[in-house]
This record gives sequence, structure tokens and C-alpha cells, in this order.
Amino acid sequence: MDVQTERRRLLDDEGGDDDPTGFISEQEAYLSKVKNRKLYLASFAAVLGPMSFGFVLGYSSPAIPELSRISDPRLRLSEIQGSWFGSIVTIGAAVGGLLGGWMVQKIGRKLTLMFCTLPYVFGFTIIIAAQNVWMLYVGRVLTGIASGITSLVTPLYISETAHEKVRGLLGSCVQLMVVFGIMGVYLAGKSLLLVL
Repeated sequence: MDVQTERRRLLDDEGGDDDPTGFISEQEAYLSKVKNRKLYLASFAAVLGPMSFGFVLGYSSPAIPELSRISDPRLRLSEIQGSWFGSIVTIGAAVGGLLGGWMVQKIGRKLTLMFCTLPYVFGFTIIIAAQNVWMLYVGRVLTGIASGITSLVTPLYISETAHEKVRGLLGSCVQLMVVFGIMGVYLAGKSLLLVL
């Protein structure tokens, strides 16, 4: 089948039940793969991980100025400590990337994606409950590990589950959600600073 015939068949509304080419069943099969709500729901659930990755990446920008002038001396960051707070997440991400590759082989893509929510939750919980600078560092490392796992597994999961006609669209959502996460943290930081 050449390209022109394929395009004409997708656009034309000819045929009906008496179509001898069997085109209606081909088109229905195609649409059932592309208009699959479960596929989009699974992809949306998967790209929540990259959105959390965006939160992790952007979090240090509004947090460091606040932590450098906080009244509690145990949590107040010096210039060097603020630098470590912002960059230590990359060490966790490097470990998470290696760990994610091993986990994908051992437990699969879906379970690995579900597992990486734990370091996100524990990391942010430790940051929220921090009593000293080292707890802030541990929280950042944990969220970095989750980010490394997420950045490896999510594109892999989407590319293997998505139909080839929507694979590019769904694959681009990974980076889009990272940017939304960063933007969300910046907006939240700005609005919270206005409130305070």
C-alpha cells in the first residue's frame, strides 16, 4: 500500500459494511490502539515521576535563600552548605540511574516506577522534618536517587507501552512534565514568599 492510498483511506469516509477491502476493520483496530484510555492513563501516571523530578530540580532555588536567613541556627545554610544543598541531588541521581538499570532487570519497569515513589516521599519528609543541615542533605540525596530512577525508567516504560503512532507524543510528555515541575516549584516559592 503506498502513502497516498493510506492517506486517502484515513481521510475518506467511504466504505461502510459492504467495503470489500476490509478497511473498516483495519481502521477500527488502529483507532482502538491509538485511542486507548488505559494507555493514556498509564502514561499520565508514569509522567508524574518526571514532574516530581522537576520539583526536586527546582526546589533548591526558592529554598536556599530562605534557609540562608532562617532563624534556627541548626538549619541555617552558609554559602558552601547552600551550594552542597543545591548540588548534592546530582550524586543521588547518579546512584539512582545505576540502581534503576539494575531494578528494571530484576523487577520490571512498572514495579520500578512504583518503587521510586518511596525515596521521593521519604526524602521530602526528611527535608520537612529536618533538625539539622545533614538531614537536609540526606533528604536531597534520597530525592536525587528517586530522580535518577525516574529519568531512566519513565521514557523506557512509555516507549515500550505506547503505540508507535503516539509514542513520540507520549514520550515528549516526560520532558514537558519535568519543566512543569520546575515551574510549579518556582511559582509556589514566589507565592509563599509573597504570603510571608
